[in-house]
Amino acid sequence: MESNADLMKMLVTDFYERLLNDNSISFRFDDILAHDLESHLHTIADFWESLLFGVSKYKNNAMVPHLTLHEKDPFMVHDFETWLKHWRDAVHVHLKGELASTAIFRAESIANLMKHKMNIV
Repeated sequence: MESNADLMKMLVTDFYERLLNDNSISFRFDDILAHDLESHLHTIADFWESLLFGVSKYKNNAMVPHLTLHEKDPFMVHDFETWLKHWRDAVHVHLKGELASTAIFRAESIANLMKHKMNIV
């Protein structure tokens, strides 16, 4: 049986493969690809494991790097719609039932909060 950490790593790896293969959004990840994708995937897996399983692995503020990126190249509604589509698709492959519903709800809430903070309508 896989651990929650392994499950989150598989989920975010699948999610990022979807994002990176989508030309409409993949350019947003050029900086990550130029540095260390594997480290980034580990950080994102920790973030989602913290949110979904209540562990205290992720200690950063996820909003800060996104606001910084938005200042350099503003996000659009399409970016959030695409991000959520790929997240939902990956979630449905890796998670079931209430856990899948919670992962999708949390992602939608995060996207809405980010759009609000970035003044994206």
